Amino acid sequence: MYTAKIEHEEDFEYYLDFTPGQGALVEALDKERMALAEAYGLKIRTLIDEYKNVYVTKGDNMYEVITNCEGYHGIKGQKTLRTRYLLEDIPYSLVALQSMGKVAGVPTPCIDAVVTIARSMIPDMDEGRTLKNLGLQIKLHIYTYFPLNKKIKKPSKKFDGFLIYFLSVKNGNHSLPVRYGFAEEYLISLGYQS
Repeated sequence: MYTAKIEHEEDFEYYLDFTPGQGALVEALDKERMALAEAYGLKIRTLIDEYKNVYVTKGDNMYEVITNCEGYHGIKGQKTLRTRYLLEDIPYSLVALQSMGKVAGVPTPCIDAVVTIARSMIPDMDEGRTLKNLGLQIKLHIYTYFPLNKKIKKPSKKFDGFLIYFLSVKNGNHSLPVRYGFAEEYLISLGYQS
């Protein structure tokens, strides 16, 4: 979000020149991180609470917590986009969260947007911690069940059974189911009517 300042090589303080809009984006990213933690059964602090626990700071939102942090005074912003904030934090943190979201079925639209924008600015950025690079594969298993009193006939656009699905993650020779349920939405997306 500092791209204009960075590419114009302006002097600025990386944390103290943080804006309310940047704070809102970080809070949106953190909501997705919290949803992922919940999906995996983890109890973690919000980023705001984490800052208050680790640093001498105060505030009710990300903007206030960062700009009131005493430890951040004097930290200057970079003069190039090719720094760890993009080259490491995006592929090895946000991409990992994206991958975890795919496994758990948790949407990560803000994380996805930031990753996409960062990759458009630095196309040769490392691929990062994708499912493939973590040695994981997601497989969608679909089972169709029809009521016992009905004969299975040629598929039509009217669906008279029900569909159950589950996703599994495979790592090497081990497979672990991670999500399951009825998949009416899946049928509707294919054009079937319930």
